[in-house]
Amino acid sequence: MGGSGQSGSMQGQSGSMQGQSGSMQGHSGAMHGTSGGAGAATFPSEEAAAAHCPSDTVVWLNTHSRVYHMKGSAEYGKTKHGGYACAAEADAAGAHKSKSE
Repeated sequence: MGGSGQSGSMQGQSGSMQGQSGSMQGHSGAMHGTSGGAGAATFPSEEAAAAHCPSDTVVWLNTHSRVYHMKGSAEYGKTKHGGYACAAEADAAGAHKSKSE
């Protein structure tokens, strides 16, 4: 998957993965976003993250610092490296809420 957000088949890669189920579906159930440096799925928009986790809080996850920011925070959606994520998934991946919030 390599951070591109693609979850399709690996058949075009010299055929080397064809015999191994042919897709990455078994990897956390066809992730639609990318796996950030913090290990949680990140999404390019709030809407995409909310669709992934409709009963959870969407946060902005800085994938380099592994710190997430709540909506309304000055850093929400603004850090250079990051994406929108589900708070519970960010916590489970070892990220933590910003201490300034």
